[in-house]
Amino acid sequence: MKPRRRAARLWRLWLLPAIALFLFSLFLRHHRTSSVLNDGARIAYFIQVSAANLPLLNRLLLTIYDPSNFYALHLDLKIDELKALESMRSAYHVLSSRWGVGSERNVPNLLIVRSEIVTYRGATMTMNYLTGANRLLAGGDWDYFINLSGADYPTASQKAIRRLLGKVGKGRNFVEWKPQNTWMGFAEKRFGEFYVDTGLAKLKSSTSEFVDLNGTEVSKQVEGVERTMNPLFRELDFTIAKSSGWFILSREFCEHLRDDSDARKLLALLAFSDASDEHYFASVLWNGGDRWRGSVVNSNMRTIFFVAPNGSFAMGEDGQRSRQHPFWVDEAGEDGVFLFGKHLKKSPGFFTRKVRGDGGFRDWMDREMMEKEYEERLEKRFDQAVMEADRVRRLHQGAAQASEHSDASEDATSI
Repeated sequence: MKPRRRAARLWRLWLLPAIALFLFSLFLRHHRTSSVLNDGARIAYFIQVSAANLPLLNRLLLTIYDPSNFYALHLDLKIDELKALESMRSAYHVLSSRWGVGSERNVPNLLIVRSEIVTYRGATMTMNYLTGANRLLAGGDWDYFINLSGADYPTASQKAIRRLLGKVGKGRNFVEWKPQNTWMGFAEKRFGEFYVDTGLAKLKSSTSEFVDLNGTEVSKQVEGVERTMNPLFRELDFTIAKSSGWFILSREFCEHLRDDSDARKLLALLAFSDASDEHYFASVLWNGGDRWRGSVVNSNMRTIFFVAPNGSFAMGEDGQRSRQHPFWVDEAGEDGVFLFGKHLKKSPGFFTRKVRGDGGFRDWMDREMMEKEYEERLEKRFDQAVMEADRVRRLHQGAAQASEHSDASEDATSI
């Protein structure tokens, strides 16, 4: 056989396996991608646990646990240390017994964030969320971050939640905007007036209040006391947005919060504002250009009640209408029927709050909320929210393109 013919034959012998290997790798890549989409999105949960809702933790963990998800817990520093240790041992035992994962001292996809002071209306609340997100970013590969309190409870199965979030792929952010015409009023009160979270300076205990002209903390309910104004409020050249304090954030956005200098600057700016968690995440998204504003779905997929079926409002300790603390969702009438039960089923979501844990309410939810009819309504609500977000994004893109075209035409005319 001539050398040239032999070389051509050897070349073909090497080429065919290489092509086969390349095609096989494409198949594996497609199969892996399809498997991820079929399995649904992977979720990272950050759960803030207080002394009041510590007894609810085991049931919550057991209900939302999935081996493909990741979980981070923050136990409030005010919780008795022995009670916290007992609770964690119990949680590990329950999960390892039910799911066969880890041991009674460790579950691989469940981590504990170092306990720190959290003032639930101050900047330490926002910082605690960011700590949880950063720990979860370092702990595993997931798609969406969901914040919970120990008093929350799921109104949908993990299978349904993972599947629905998997439908939209990666990179969406589920944040419930408040009406835009209210943002300035919120900003004037919550950022324009100096608000102090002493948890920024103390390690053991903290309070949070507005400050009067003498630098003394003063409750916002005190009438006739002039409060200190924040001078930076007059210097703003961007919008302070307002949303709910509950959200579903994409991994990409959590990485942006960790790495972006403007996001860190905004965090520092809101250090002395009231309820900064209801403004920080929303403001980074709103002022982040088309990439981040266009990623928002205007729903946090929660069902929370500030208005009762009879039209009455949730009231605060000061006797005024509460805008931060909703009704207990497990409230029952004299006949034992849950007052918000029918409304929960008609307003499907991923989670509800606030739950006290007695009276069989969680057992009732586990039965009622897993029905096929409920999940169909849930999917309809989810799809409508996503479609509306896509419609708004297309309108904004069209307006931006029209503006660019108009500017280009004016430039050409002036030339």
